[in-house]
Amino acid sequence: MPEKTITKETPQVSPIQIEGQKVYNGIDFPLVLQPLNPPSSTEETCNWIRQNKTKIEELLAKHACILFRGFELKNVHQFYDFILAFNWEFGSYTGGGGPRKVVLGPIETSTESPPEHVIPFHHELAYLTTPPRALFFWCEIEPKEQGQTPILLSNRIIEKLSEKNPSFIKQLQEKKVRYIRFLKDKKLCKNEYQRSWQDTFSTDDRSLAEQRAYQTGTEKVEWIEEEGEYLMNVTSIPIDAIRIDPRNQKPNWFNSIVLLHPASDRGEKSKESPWRVTYGDFSEMADSDVRMVQEIMNNEGTMYEWRVGDVLLVDNMLALHARNWFTPPRRILATIIK
Repeated sequence: MPEKTITKETPQVSPIQIEGQKVYNGIDFPLVLQPLNPPSSTEETCNWIRQNKTKIEELLAKHACILFRGFELKNVHQFYDFILAFNWEFGSYTGGGGPRKVVLGPIETSTESPPEHVIPFHHELAYLTTPPRALFFWCEIEPKEQGQTPILLSNRIIEKLSEKNPSFIKQLQEKKVRYIRFLKDKKLCKNEYQRSWQDTFSTDDRSLAEQRAYQTGTEKVEWIEEEGEYLMNVTSIPIDAIRIDPRNQKPNWFNSIVLLHPASDRGEKSKESPWRVTYGDFSEMADSDVRMVQEIMNNEGTMYEWRVGDVLLVDNMLALHARNWFTPPRRILATIIK
């Protein structure tokens, strides 16, 4: 049964259907909510969120992703008010490798990676022991061409992989996964895909960088001197790659293997990747296993076209997201929820 209007308060909001949506077991993915009439102000929208926060959280747990469309969020300050209305604790990108820029408070650019670069499906910061529980994405500027943010139900990967390659799942469950990365000093860092250790851990102090690395799931830190500067080699503890969501007891593909393993990128970037991904015992994963998961992701994902003012709310445990290449301009801003 489709969702009914979730409130009688102003604005009156109902689910709509858009191109690109999928339906799994009668459940829309993503759920798209739109007011029947444009809100008269951002405060009206924020009041609606406050009045219906519990219901929205229930819908998010059910649908994994909610797209809010038509709420007249025309600038970053209105988006900030929108996310503040949820009264959730904002998270931190400390330990995150992708390049970003701070825009306003907890709001950052979603990524500064070059527009021609396709970012594979991933759960945000799944290579840390402190991943966020949810993410907001807001469209400030629609992409001229492509530039979608595809989404994917994590449990779908497990379902398909269980049919095609159950031994890979078994190995991951038994051995877990390690992430090993090489972070350059900011004076030497020219990589468009990864940040320096100073930017990754928000400090120029090596001792504090180590401390923050250990707080986010690091087992070992090594410092290597090069050209008078220090480079940071970081090895994670064994981290669960498949996790059971306590709300529905379903296993989820919760890791960064396809995002970070060189086998998933056959381009030039893979030759200079600062990442290594292994099993928890440091044994190597088969490239064919990684590529099989990537193929499943590409087949199972869904996407829609961004419109200015759209907000996508993603449950980071239940759903993965990606980014297609695009022709500029395009500007998507993001906020992490702890």
